[in-house]
Amino acid sequence: MEGFIRYRRGKMLGKGGFAMVYQFTDLVTGDELAAKVISKKTLDNKMTRSKLETEIKIHRSLSHPNIVKFKYHFEDEANIYIMMELCRGSTVADVVKKRGRIESKDAARILRQLVSALAYMHERRIIHRDLKLTNLMISTSGNLRLGDFGLACQVRRADERRMTVCGTPNYIAPEVLRGKRGTGHSFQADIWSLGAVLYAMLVGKPPFETKSVEETYERIKRNDYTFPVSRPICPLGASLIQDMLRTEQARRPSLHFIKHHDFVLAHTSASPAAPHHRADPLRQAPPAMTKRVGAMDPETLRLLQRERAGSGAEAAELRPLKDVTNTHAGASRRPGSAPVEAGSRYRREVARHPPSPPRPAAVQKRSPLKETRALRAKPLAAAGLAAEFAAVEASASAASAAAVGGAGPAARKPRPGPSIVKWLDFSAKYGVCYLISDGSVGCLFNDMTKLLLCKGHDHMLYTPDTSGGAHAAASEVLPAVEPPPERLKKKVNLLFHFQKQLGGEFRPSGASAPPHPKQSIFVKRWVKTKYSSVFRLSDRTIQVIFRDKSAIHLCTQEKYIIYFDKFGGSDSYFLDALPSDPPMLRRLKYTKEILHDLLTGSRR
Repeated sequence: MEGFIRYRRGKMLGKGGFAMVYQFTDLVTGDELAAKVISKKTLDNKMTRSKLETEIKIHRSLSHPNIVKFKYHFEDEANIYIMMELCRGSTVADVVKKRGRIESKDAARILRQLVSALAYMHERRIIHRDLKLTNLMISTSGNLRLGDFGLACQVRRADERRMTVCGTPNYIAPEVLRGKRGTGHSFQADIWSLGAVLYAMLVGKPPFETKSVEETYERIKRNDYTFPVSRPICPLGASLIQDMLRTEQARRPSLHFIKHHDFVLAHTSASPAAPHHRADPLRQAPPAMTKRVGAMDPETLRLLQRERAGSGAEAAELRPLKDVTNTHAGASRRPGSAPVEAGSRYRREVARHPPSPPRPAAVQKRSPLKETRALRAKPLAAAGLAAEFAAVEASASAASAAAVGGAGPAARKPRPGPSIVKWLDFSAKYGVCYLISDGSVGCLFNDMTKLLLCKGHDHMLYTPDTSGGAHAAASEVLPAVEPPPERLKKKVNLLFHFQKQLGGEFRPSGASAPPHPKQSIFVKRWVKTKYSSVFRLSDRTIQVIFRDKSAIHLCTQEKYIIYFDKFGGSDSYFLDALPSDPPMLRRLKYTKEILHDLLTGSRR
């Protein structure tokens, strides 16, 4: 018959419970395809045929670089054929079987692409429900392709729950196992399976695997898994797995958080651009939190991204990272030493290949704010920050003058106070969250209110926006173990959520006294420039933390600085007794220029 398409069936590529996948060659066009062949004998009732129709409908609607491409489907007297893109590479399961397990850098790349595919699906309200190594194909270009949508479903509403027990035993989420006895499952079931997939790649076998399905299910229900000592894995990977394999669905991270997790960023050249993803309820900004910190409005962000994208190697070294953990530790550490903090970003890579500091020539020739249009777009004096930085700029000038004078280090040493050791930049939605060396955790929200979980974790300190001057409301001390006022409930929930992402746990001591607002240390102002993040603490200390992990801490009251080099080593000096240390002096000069421009809104 003219126009009839004929195929030659090749080798079998895989098989499942109801279908076989073969390599087909189109004898008319010469195209090689993958064909999923379903025998009509297996479609013996209306339900099974309806499931197949759903699979075809869902797969046909998807178009993403990390999803196997659907071509078309047809049937004959015996079978139904779903024609798809042929991935000539092996599956991830084949790679694990051949190598024993997958290295962190390859696993991170696979994970990042898989997260991108899932985010695309979740945005369309589609849950995959069968993530496993055999459903992850590798194309000839080495990129991931997610396939097999036989168990996928599309919900009508984002909050809709499904009750069907389905999936592959080693990867199935506990809420799916409960079926109608539980509250149902949704998108978070894919996050659990994603954690099991990452574990299987890094360790070489799924986390709950046993000799019997029943025992595997029991281990899943108890969340009973371990990391084998005989096969140690990257601490960052282990931390991410633990986040995803949480029994409580609401505590599992969003796909956005996973894509920007330290494990992924440390092993890939990930772009900071946020992926399309289903909104995470914990990441929905309160209506009042729409003001950006440091005048970082969308237009200036676009200018920043355009400026960063045009500078080649330097842009790669100083690549900004959004919604990820930043760390700065005071412990002495030199190149070649092992990473000691699972949550630190690029710790191993910094030790091996320390990034370059800001170029001194650039600092001397132009203002630091000339380098970032985000701050130049709106003078910070107009944003109410001038008073916050005025005294500090004078101290920085004094420090710079002392440095020019060449005074040697004195025998006396300052006694540094608490400082920021880690922070999370969520200014696109909420603000900046941080961990202080005394154990307290705080958040400076985009509406300029502050919330601090004080050391001892028995109390919280809420400070409203003080830009109203004398009429501004006073700070409030709240018991941390009691429900917060309704108006602060969302901010408190965010603070506890961010505390977990900073690597901490809520452990109230029950013995600490209520804090005095004037004695508590928290971030009052925060500004981000191209090369650094500038924090103004409530004790009038300024911390300028550079992208190469070096930092300057400037105390205006005690007249001293602490200098952290890019390897973690530190020392402290009084401003009238600075040593001749060129890297430190360059950063101090840079700090002075930053503070000067924050005061004047200079466009030099």
